[in-house]
Amino acid sequence: GIPADEVAHVFERHFQASNSGGQSSGTGLGLAIAKELAEQMKGKVDCRSEEGVGSVFSFDVVLPRAVEE
Repeated sequence: GIPADEVAHVFERHFQASNSGGQSSGTGLGLAIAKELAEQMKGKVDCRSEEGVGSVFSFDVVLPRAVEE
C-alpha cells in the first residue's frame, strides 16, 4: 500500500509514491490520466490504501442509458 501522507498526491502528474520494495520504471502519468478522463465524464476517482497491505483504486461515472432500437 501507499503511505498515508502520500495518498493525497497519487493523482498528480509525475508523482510516484515511495516504494520500499523496489524500483519503479513508470513516469507517474497513469493515475493522472485516469483522473482527467473520469472528470471529463463528470465522474471521480478514488484511492483507498493501507501501507504494507495494498491499495484499491476506483472510479465512478454516470453513463447515459442505452436506447433500445
